[in-house]
Amino acid sequence: MTRSLKTATTSRAPVRKHGMAFTKQTLKGMVKSGDRFFHSLLHSLQARSKKAPIVLFGAGEGGRKTKALLEKAGVTPAFFSDSDARKWGRLVAGLPVIPPVCIAELPHPHVVISASDTAAIARSLRAIGVEGIEARLYLMLQTIPYRDAFLRNQDELERVRALLADARSLHTFDALCAHAFSLNAALLSSVCEPRQYFFGEPFAVHQGDVFVDVGAWQGDTLRAVLRRFGARFHSVHCFEPNAESCAALRAFIRARHLCGKVFAHPVAVGDAPGRAYFSGTGTGYHRSGEGEQGASVAMTTLDAVFARSRVDFIKFDIEGAEPEALRGAQKIITRGLPRLAVCIYHAPEHFWEIPLMLAKMVPEYTFYLRHHSRGLYETVWYAARR
Repeated sequence: MTRSLKTATTSRAPVRKHGMAFTKQTLKGMVKSGDRFFHSLLHSLQARSKKAPIVLFGAGEGGRKTKALLEKAGVTPAFFSDSDARKWGRLVAGLPVIPPVCIAELPHPHVVISASDTAAIARSLRAIGVEGIEARLYLMLQTIPYRDAFLRNQDELERVRALLADARSLHTFDALCAHAFSLNAALLSSVCEPRQYFFGEPFAVHQGDVFVDVGAWQGDTLRAVLRRFGARFHSVHCFEPNAESCAALRAFIRARHLCGKVFAHPVAVGDAPGRAYFSGTGTGYHRSGEGEQGASVAMTTLDAVFARSRVDFIKFDIEGAEPEALRGAQKIITRGLPRLAVCIYHAPEHFWEIPLMLAKMVPEYTFYLRHHSRGLYETVWYAARR
């Protein structure tokens, strides 16, 4: 079976069998096009900043990076805004943080979104009467590191593409690469799948399954399981290291009378037992970087937890620690070949490191790729036994 697929762009560039769908000339053209669009966007914001106040919505790390980029391009933002009321009235990177409702009171404000979930933020701003909104810059800023990494590692990406089992996966892969190279998020609209982790057979929760949710947050995936499949599973094991999120998860389990079938484990999952430092909040709760400290959390491995029990389906979404968690699950994966849904979007190198790791770990797996957002996020690598 050939695994070639036409390029996801309008180009008619030839496709190399088992390889990337773009010629060197096509790649060069996409990168140039992306650069032109990026700089034209900055030029437009520079012109707007002379006539109206620029407000950065999102006073987190993304906002700081966006502010630094804009100032380098000659754009001086006037304010930050954020939906987190705890930030209101404070200074972030030298700018005051104002409530969202105050944006509409400014004279002809222009808002540059500098946080994820840009579509939801834009809807909320329009609901309070704010019309001048720029949502593309943040997505482009997030994509540029991926573009640079993809260009440096085309051989690895070719190996990953050759692993994919169906046409939809190939189309998704090519659209993601085209988006990374051209910075054109519109290319993702044709590959956005609504059913994350459970897009179809065999990726469903079957009667009597043991489902493991690594990175459970407050139970969003558990809710999806119950909504789509009911409680026909044997058991669900949810791993969530954030104490606040785990408490909310346990409250939901009790409210749905699922105690004894659904278990919340307030620990991190990695490649060795011990302790790890975590920082961040909510869905962004993640392992602290080198030299940083945060909350100390107990850590285990899936091999240790399920040494004597079977596992049928594992989902991994743990903010970039997926490779370590997979290494700590190697025994149960090679023993039972559970279905896997692994997020690969948290770092550019995960687009090839995780697929190639799993292909080496379990040659018997069949692999699929699906994308579940209209931005760079929510790309999932799926594995199932042949």
